[in-house]
Amino acid sequence: MYIAKLNYCHAEEDSYKEGCIGKLFEKTYTMEFTSDSLEGVKEKIKEFHGFEELECEDDIYRSAIHEDEGGMRATEEDFELWKKGKRRLFYVETGYKIYKCEQVTE
Repeated sequence: MYIAKLNYCHAEEDSYKEGCIGKLFEKTYTMEFTSDSLEGVKEKIKEFHGFEELECEDDIYRSAIHEDEGGMRATEEDFELWKKGKRRLFYVETGYKIYKCEQVTE
């Protein structure tokens, strides 16, 4: 059994012209995914967040996406409006630690 636990989630307002400009803030919530395989738990993370891939660095599986003000993954329309300065988007990076667990029996 593998368990992925949310390690961090940082968000920052991103400007098309200036890059990340807003105050960095952390989303605070608990998130866990489980699976019988490492690949299975990674797929669950990617599917839930809409990530295309996960990178592993320092034992943390991480990826990033752009979200709108409501916390939803940015759409193509959002990106077009963002480029024109008519939509606020946030760069959100999320990291998980994945643990291999064994059932304890006596």
